[in-house]
Order: sequence, then structure tokens, then C-alpha cells
Amino acid sequence: MERTIFLVAACLLASSGVFGAFAQTAILPAKISFDDQLGKGLEWSKELPCGANHASVTLTFRRAYPADSNLPVAKVWLHGEKNGDVPEQWIAAAFSAPTDAFKLNSIEWLEKVEGSVGEGPGYAPADLSKPVRIGLDWTADGLVTVNFGDDVVKHITTTAKITEIGLSVAGAKFEFSNLKVDHLGPSDSACPSNPVLAAGAKRDLVLANFAPRSRSAMQKE
Repeated sequence: MERTIFLVAACLLASSGVFGAFAQTAILPAKISFDDQLGKGLEWSKELPCGANHASVTLTFRRAYPADSNLPVAKVWLHGEKNGDVPEQWIAAAFSAPTDAFKLNSIEWLEKVEGSVGEGPGYAPADLSKPVRIGLDWTADGLVTVNFGDDVVKHITTTAKITEIGLSVAGAKFEFSNLKVDHLGPSDSACPSNPVLAAGAKRDLVLANFAPRSRSAMQKE
């Protein structure tokens, strides 16, 4: 499936993928590493199983490759599919890689991209000198809450149904580890075919075949 790639403060990448079911045991996925020295953008994505409403992942910064055209950045994003009059949307927890000599100028933000338009609740300083545990929660009525792991919590709303999760990096080297997707709260009656989700249990999702794919071109906003 071809997707348009948008640039909102940095590249937000997305693609389609195929997911398995929720795991019956807590098996963590292997570490996912992106080293985008050429600044073309690397991404990984998977479809979400029915009833998923929470995800978490640990982000570790390794190196930045600053360039004139792209801000070194890493993102954890949720994709909302187009449905009738509801447009396709992306919501991303984003981190700019530090580029100053003391590695102090990193920032973090939450953004929503719809078409070529981006919006968000503002920026905050980010500390990427240590791994950051990112948590994402979303509700059926479209509220997305992101915990950036350092007492910064931001909210945004979406009108599109969230169906996919992804990771992307441009112009930097980042690692993502301990990626988990699960269902929190009361059982989801809309997913009776999934015994884990139907029971309202919290389980880890086995994420396989997540080799990053490169994008040869990016479209600026």
C-alpha cells in the first residue's frame, strides 16, 4: 500500500503491515535498531489487533546525523485509517535528537497529521542521555494520551479509528526495545474472537518480522 509521507517538524513515516494475535505468554520482541545515516528515513509498522488500547516502548538515542534538510528525529506513531468522511490521520510521540556539543537541545512533542496539516499541544525539553519509556493510551472515542517517561504527559484527539502502530527514525540512530501492545480496562465485547482481549487480560504482543524498510524520498510540508 502506498502512503504519502509528510514532514511536520520532521518526517512522520507510515506503511501497512500484518499482525498476529495477542500472545498467551509475556514474550518480549527483540530490539529494533534504526541507523539512518543517509537521512532517507527508516520505519517499521504493524496492524493492531482488535481491542488494543495501550502500547509502550523504550527509546534509546545513539547518534545524530544532522543535515540541512531533515531534523534528526525518532517517532512512535499510531495510524488512524480513512473511514467514510473521516480522513486518514497519524498521531506521533516525537523526539528530536540532540545536535549541540553538550547534547542538551533535544525536544519532545505530540503531533497529529491529517493530510498536509499538523497540529499538537506544544513542545517540551527532552533528556535523551538515558533510555525513555514511552506509553500510549487511546480510547474508542478518540482521546490519545502519551506519557513521555519524564513526567510530561500530553493529550490529543483523533476522529479516525486507530488501526496501526509504527516506529520511524530519520537522520539519526535510535533503538526501540520492549515494545508491548495490550488491552487495559474492562473486557472488549467487540472482540469475542480474541480470548485474551475478550477476557480483558493484559498481555504482551509478539511482534515479529520487523526489519526496517527505507524510504528513498520524503515530501516536505
